[in-house]
Amino acid sequence: MITSKTNATIKYISNLKLKKYRSRENKFLVEGIKMVREIINSEGIAPEFIIYSKEILEATNIGKTFLKEINTESFLEVSRQVFEYLSDTDSPQGIMAVLDIKQNEINYLEKKIIKSKDKYILLDRLQDPGNVGTIIRTALSFGINNIIIIEGTADVFSPKIVRSTMGGIYKAEIYTIKENELNRFINIIKASEYILIGTSLKAKKNIHEEKYTGKEIFVIGNEANGISIELETACNKLVKIPMEETIESLNASVAASICMYEMYKNMTGG
Repeated sequence: MITSKTNATIKYISNLKLKKYRSRENKFLVEGIKMVREIINSEGIAPEFIIYSKEILEATNIGKTFLKEINTESFLEVSRQVFEYLSDTDSPQGIMAVLDIKQNEINYLEKKIIKSKDKYILLDRLQDPGNVGTIIRTALSFGINNIIIIEGTADVFSPKIVRSTMGGIYKAEIYTIKENELNRFINIIKASEYILIGTSLKAKKNIHEEKYTGKEIFVIGNEANGISIELETACNKLVKIPMEETIESLNASVAASICMYEMYKNMTGG
């Protein structure tokens, strides 16, 4: 059992709570019984470390049950104090894992989207981690497992976003578009069968008046400023979500959920 916070491995794991170290090591943290259980039971996911505190796990019924289910022989056991130091939550459940970051670049997206039948959503510089995590989780529930991230969006591998996706982060395909790649990205979309759809109060059509085929990529804009001028100009269509005139706008994750639901409903006949 590791009991020292100055242990080299503990320092390495703790540093992954910060973006610069996640980027350097290409690793991120997943914490919680539900998410680590999914990782253990999944094929093709090989954690670098699984870290646990027996004392914390044994303090709850769900933790005790989890301990009986798993073989901790290859896990890294730490003291309660060390685990609480590593944890990013106020009430840690006693188990976490270190995973590889799998982020796809624009070259991979260009090759895939030409022949792809998958569904995509695009996040344009969203800042709120809760919004980003909720959108990723919701996207997966509507069969959209490709998340395109414009540089400037909150780090999708931060502990808060990872938690709010409820394990969705390692089920999704993440594509990062750098600021200087935006024009190239727009040209890639134009050359594909996909179209960009943005939401705007200036739009003439309500969102439910459109027909959807699954080749639409909804653009979800920044909470304060909406969709960037470059992307709004590139959008093939703009739609609006009908609401009371006394309300200026919807929360970004709520708007994204409505967009994805409308497409899902249209395609499934729901």
